[in-house]
Amino acid sequence: MGSFRSALLLTIVVLVAVTIIPVGLVGQNSMSGAGTDNIPVSTQWDLARVGTGDVYGGFTWSIDASYCLTNDIFITEDLNGGVPMSVEAALSGNVLTVTVSSTDAAVTVTSLYAIIDTGMSSSAAGGTVAIKDVIPCTYDLMLGGTTSDGNFAWSTFFDASTPLNATFDSNGNFTPVGTASPFTGKFDGNGYAIYGLKTAAYNDAGAAYSGLFAQTDGATIQDLGITLDRSGSGYSAAMSPTLAYAGGVVGQATNNTNITDCYNSRTVYATAIVFNDANMAHAGGIAGADDTFGSTTNSSSILRSWNIGRIAALTAVGNNVNAGGIIGRSNYTTIDGCHNAGPVSALSNVYPTNVPISVGGIAGQVNPGVATLLITNSYNSSQGEINGECNGYDARVGGIVGFYNTTGSPAPAGSSYNITKCYNDGSLKAMFTTSGSVGSTQIGGIIGETTGDSARLVSVQECYNDGEINALSAFNVFAGGIIGEVDVASAEVVNCYNAGGIDVTMTAGPNFRDVGGIVGGATGSSALTLFKCYNKGKVSANGSNPLDVGGLIGEAGSQIYVRLCYYLEKQLFKNGGLAADAISGNGDGNIVYETAGTVPAEQHSGVKTAASALMTPSLDDANAGNSNSTYFTGMLGAGPGWDFMGIWTIIGGTNEGYPILQAFVQSVSLDPNPFNAGMNISIDRNYYGQADPQYAQYQLLDGAAAFMVSPTSAPATGQTVHYQWQVATLPAGGSAIIWTDIPGANGPRYSLSPMIDTDSGTMYRAVVTPPGLGGAVESDPNVLYVLATVTADGNELTVDTGFVPEGDPAVATVDPDKLVYSAIPPYPMTLMTAPGTDLPTSVELTMGKAPLAADNDFTYDMPSGEVSLFVPVNGDTLITAVYAVPLTYSLTIVGTGKVEAGTSTFTGPGSWVLSVPFGTTAVKFTATEISGWNFVSFARIGGKIDNQTPVTYTITGSDTITAVFEQKSPLAEPNTYYTTILPGNGSIITPSGRISAIGGDNQTVFFTAIDGFMISEVLIDGVYSLSQAEIDSGSYTFTNVVSNHTIEVKTIAVSISEVTLRIDIAGGNGYAEYSVNGGDFVRFRGAVAIPEGSDITVRAVAADGFEFSKWETPNIEATPSLTFKDDSVPLHIDLYFHIPGDDANRVSDNSNFVVWWVIGTATLLVLVGVGSWVIWTKKKSQLQN
Repeated sequence: MGSFRSALLLTIVVLVAVTIIPVGLVGQNSMSGAGTDNIPVSTQWDLARVGTGDVYGGFTWSIDASYCLTNDIFITEDLNGGVPMSVEAALSGNVLTVTVSSTDAAVTVTSLYAIIDTGMSSSAAGGTVAIKDVIPCTYDLMLGGTTSDGNFAWSTFFDASTPLNATFDSNGNFTPVGTASPFTGKFDGNGYAIYGLKTAAYNDAGAAYSGLFAQTDGATIQDLGITLDRSGSGYSAAMSPTLAYAGGVVGQATNNTNITDCYNSRTVYATAIVFNDANMAHAGGIAGADDTFGSTTNSSSILRSWNIGRIAALTAVGNNVNAGGIIGRSNYTTIDGCHNAGPVSALSNVYPTNVPISVGGIAGQVNPGVATLLITNSYNSSQGEINGECNGYDARVGGIVGFYNTTGSPAPAGSSYNITKCYNDGSLKAMFTTSGSVGSTQIGGIIGETTGDSARLVSVQECYNDGEINALSAFNVFAGGIIGEVDVASAEVVNCYNAGGIDVTMTAGPNFRDVGGIVGGATGSSALTLFKCYNKGKVSANGSNPLDVGGLIGEAGSQIYVRLCYYLEKQLFKNGGLAADAISGNGDGNIVYETAGTVPAEQHSGVKTAASALMTPSLDDANAGNSNSTYFTGMLGAGPGWDFMGIWTIIGGTNEGYPILQAFVQSVSLDPNPFNAGMNISIDRNYYGQADPQYAQYQLLDGAAAFMVSPTSAPATGQTVHYQWQVATLPAGGSAIIWTDIPGANGPRYSLSPMIDTDSGTMYRAVVTPPGLGGAVESDPNVLYVLATVTADGNELTVDTGFVPEGDPAVATVDPDKLVYSAIPPYPMTLMTAPGTDLPTSVELTMGKAPLAADNDFTYDMPSGEVSLFVPVNGDTLITAVYAVPLTYSLTIVGTGKVEAGTSTFTGPGSWVLSVPFGTTAVKFTATEISGWNFVSFARIGGKIDNQTPVTYTITGSDTITAVFEQKSPLAEPNTYYTTILPGNGSIITPSGRISAIGGDNQTVFFTAIDGFMISEVLIDGVYSLSQAEIDSGSYTFTNVVSNHTIEVKTIAVSISEVTLRIDIAGGNGYAEYSVNGGDFVRFRGAVAIPEGSDITVRAVAADGFEFSKWETPNIEATPSLTFKDDSVPLHIDLYFHIPGDDANRVSDNSNFVVWWVIGTATLLVLVGVGSWVIWTKKKSQLQN
């Protein structure tokens, strides 16, 4: 029994092994990547597959999968099949007429909403609206509506004084991922960017979402740029009667969505168009808004991300309009290390309803729905102009946050929400334009307004404002250097300063008019603490009194604690005149200062002399807190005084010598390019694919060049630097270089695609600016050259252009078939042939498929083979050899006679092949009669019959000349008759010329058309046309000939049907070649048209370091060469390469594998079973014996 158990155990082990091992192998070979954790996105079509659930390339492109970019993506196609639309807008007087139509005649516009800033008009039926009260200036324009084919949306920024005429696609060029259900997976950009993405959503029955992702739920998005293409194209737009969410990356981010190291430069627009208390429009450079659908524990984050695009939230009758440089509305999202450098606007024109707008450089509105919510290490740069306009309710504008509302916060009493280490450098504008009993303008360098309750603190620490603040209001106004209004809330401002000017204008009667250097007003039952702050900015208010203007606070409407805070004298103004210095514009009855005697008098809170050195001491005096410094550094009951060791510092010449925050004293340097010593800029693809970078850079037309820099900040504080790529042209000798910003080029990497001829000779560099008060650094410039290809066409003919790339001499060797665009080569090109083969006697040149003129555009020297160009290179060049071989022709003499051809005489009958002397083409022919014979005519195929002699013909190299003589015969002899053949240019007729027949005989003539032509008519004796059936028979017979005849064949050119061949490199590195009907292989560079019915062969050529993987036709083919016989359909083939040893990317045939596994398993089972039976039988026999 032991042997039986052993055999049984062996059987089980074998079965388990053969079951598990193939499953593992099948799993490994079923995908071209490392499982669904890493689906590669390499093309725009791949991007369109993300989240669709499609099965492609061995992957399931599901909504919860993980994806990664393998390169930059350029959107050049319409990936979602919208309707082509056009828009026209023209201003007449103060009425702007907007007309939207479809360029597809089958599609009509059925409704249209059009909004410009705070004006709107809509049409329930049709595509034309009129917007009144429009003045000639620039506007944000948002369009949305319906057509007979679906919905449409579009947005732009335009000048109303100039007629607008534009085209757009009804739904952009891409459907956002997560439109049907939220994206829950991971998307890793790998440092690459998506260029030219256009997303547009109009939903007349619910919420509209726009972004690369419409909605996310617990997703991870990282290391990704979304930017304008080289033409400045790209936008995200959402419009809805109810809810509109538009983001550069995500429309709405929910439930622990984390966005890291991402940036956007597209314009982002969100619009709500029908009033309801729940209606909201949210626009954000990274995300429109967030949500957790009721959870108070889920939270999201946006880290180290930035926006450069134009952001606008618009409404005519919507509620709660929010726009932020990073996020429109944040309830659950922590923000760290982010910045905005694009203009941000929120606009509404509803009155008199509770329709506030909130706009901020980082977040439009923050309403914490979780216990911990931070905004840290973030800033709004000087390019980030923040604008809020409303004529219905509050206009809240902040350099960091427009509106911070702690109402309903789940945080326990006594907790705080912090804005730490943030600053604003951008100009801030707020406008409330309708007088009435509601409506305020709240504007602050960090927060426009904070409200909520006194149990939860909003804490602003280590922040500053250096942006100009401007407010216009027809009712209430609250303007402050740090916070505009603290309204029924608890807030503190600690270690902050304002250096920006504040200017407020009132246009209506007396209401709240509170303007302060740090806080505009503390109203209601608010609790406010100011600790270790100062203001040095000008504070100005204009309008009817009372105007509450204070050096620190405009109105102290509730108890305020002021500790160690200062403001400069003579910085307060009312209606243009200097106002009395005061901490608070309405007196200090509600202000509690530091206790008398606890600090020296000169260090008490209050006004300080601008000219005094006490406000600008040395760092040593400030750190010591001695009598040479205003700043008290000792201990107070509220905590330690000014800290010049860890928080503040003083650098002479910076901020006019006043204290600055250490968090914003940074420098930035650019890391050296590891491939080129002394260079700090690099390019990822060089010299059409070579691995060794060199300078200057060379690329082929239609290619892509990606420039990169790698900055290092000191100290590393977690804040992000700002990138701006610039372009310039090579200057003439002695001229200064003029650098121009490239719109949307604001990442550490900039890709230029497609390459065009005028890019040749342009220079590129990056300007990298650290956050805060540090200076920008510029990368080394990189000169880009675009190359044209030169091809020699001739018998074993090659060309050496003499072109040598600049750069490392060890790498930059001669490239014999390239020239630089836009340049005239200073050296001749040299033609060379194989040994024993002559050079052409002359050449023809085409450049960009246009012929060049010999002697004017180029010259050719035959002895040396040198071709010299005299025109700038503007396209690929083809040099065609022309060889001086003698022209030949055929001479045929019918009958007996003599013909002198040129200088030679021939006697017929007979045929000869003759040549034309070099340098001539004209030949004279003279007929001489012989006794008994008469000369009849000369004839040339394709030409007329000449009955005279002599005649002169121009020989082309394919001529047959026929001389006809007829015999003088007695009358009794049979008559001879002649048939004259008149072929068309596209036909061949046999026999040819003028042929004879004896009276009564039959004479048959055969005819056919050559390729590219068809016979249109066969005319007999100039009168009778053959039927189509007779033409198709290919011959005609003259029967019982009793007279002379003619037969004329007429032809017409016909087109040949073509099919398109397209090959995409879908993975790895290499290229493809193709051959037609067994001809030479040609490198595939773009879609080509090939005659239908051809035999097409393609073969793969792997780049260095790669191997061929497979073709997808869509069938998977594993041989490097494929042939398509008698092809009559377009071919679109994907080609894959892989790195040697990367078995995960090899092609496998799982079906064959499974078949062999089944056969192997069955064989093993039989063998093991037989073996077990033998062992058991033997054992049984032993026991019996």
